[in-house]
Amino acid sequence: MRPHAAAGATLVELLTAMLVLAVLGSLAAPAFASLLERGRVRAADQDFVAALHLARETAARSEARMLVCPSADGTHCIDDGRWEAGWIVAIDRDRDGQPDMAPLLRSERDEARGSTQGVPRLRMQSSAGRPRVVFQPDGSSGGSNVTFLICRTGGRGGRGIVVSNSGRIRQTGLSDSQLQLCLAGA
Repeated sequence: MRPHAAAGATLVELLTAMLVLAVLGSLAAPAFASLLERGRVRAADQDFVAALHLARETAARSEARMLVCPSADGTHCIDDGRWEAGWIVAIDRDRDGQPDMAPLLRSERDEARGSTQGVPRLRMQSSAGRPRVVFQPDGSSGGSNVTFLICRTGGRGGRGIVVSNSGRIRQTGLSDSQLQLCLAGA
């Protein structure tokens, strides 16, 4: 009688399997990383749109002026048109462009990465001359239309958000020229 060999794989078979897995993983990693980055940009886009809708709805419900503005500290508005440090939604009854009290909403911030929504290298900017959005009690947003550009500094593609004078909020893709403007950080 012949003794039974131990069930299992040989060292050569294990090394071969590990090599195949390593090659497959190295081929899939860049595509997976790009997929994750696009998902993170879309999540930042969705969070910002939700903040805009909250501000518009609250303005109509409370009959108060609501502002959505970029904020580095989560309490005061800044006027540089750059939104990647974060944003706030707040009441502005005295029309001074700053919150009258604690903001109703602050964007989540990933302090370890220094970026909004945990998206490294995220750029987000508003149209020139429109550093904030103000919703009136009737739900409109005075002034000209404002466009927000959201993109990754090292990647392709991005998202756009447009707020019209009537207060309508819509999401769009970015044209090549808008993407270049966003990537340039202008």
